Amino acid sequence: MRRTSHDLRCFCARSPMLAKYGVDGDGKLYVHVKVYKQRRVYSESFITGGTVKLLCRECLRWHRVVIRDTSTVMLLEDKVPVEISSGAMPA
Repeated sequence: MRRTSHDLRCFCARSPMLAKYGVDGDGKLYVHVKVYKQRRVYSESFITGGTVKLLCRECLRWHRVVIRDTSTVMLLEDKVPVEISSGAMPA
């Protein structure tokens, strides 16, 4: 299986990159999120199935990334997750 990698961008006017997605060496679809600050990696996530919710840093819209099968990634606008909107931070 051939590996692929594509940018997953918000559809707002500034179009910032939210994550990368593609097919890994095993033929599984993935979403890769990496957070930098001054060239230092602060967080990194590699998701291979299910649903991921991401916040656009420019327009502050929430997006839902759905990995449907081995070939489809869908980016949909979503509402603020309930766990975040309540303001409660787990210990």
